Amino acid sequence: MIITLQKNTIVGRQTEILIATYQRFLGLDTPFFHADPTSFSYRPKHSILTFVWEELHKMQGTISSSNWWLPTTNFDSDPPIMPSLLDAQRRARNTPHAISDKMIRHANLVRLFLRATFLSDILTPDMTTFADWALAATQQRQTSEIYIQLKHPHPLKCSNNGKPSLDRLS
Repeated sequence: MIITLQKNTIVGRQTEILIATYQRFLGLDTPFFHADPTSFSYRPKHSILTFVWEELHKMQGTISSSNWWLPTTNFDSDPPIMPSLLDAQRRARNTPHAISDKMIRHANLVRLFLRATFLSDILTPDMTTFADWALAATQQRQTSEIYIQLKHPHPLKCSNNGKPSLDRLS
């Protein structure tokens, strides 16, 4: 079944907003429809968009649009946080420093609370270390970008899961 969504219709606009929300939630700088959904343990479950994504992937299909929102950064070599964490998780698998799926999900919630997508969003101005406010999750980054509203993450999610995961980015 192929459906054409027109940009100027209510359903088309709602679909664009939902896709942008998924993109923000996943923290990717490339269209998520181009990625393997099973690589994202923190992907939304029980959603029609997740179902479409999974089914498309099974058929080796994808969809895209030049109208869909993707995050951008002003810096060269500025990786998105979540793909970096997923890479670190793959590298550390079956080692004493393994990163669990639960840690990834918690780190994503902390990232969303911080309103951060790229590593530069949570680094000090000299881009050499993590900002104290980001490691402690004591405040949200000031940005004009729209993020979902989250309450302050539970302290254990920050101290036990957020910080060790962030430390493993390098």
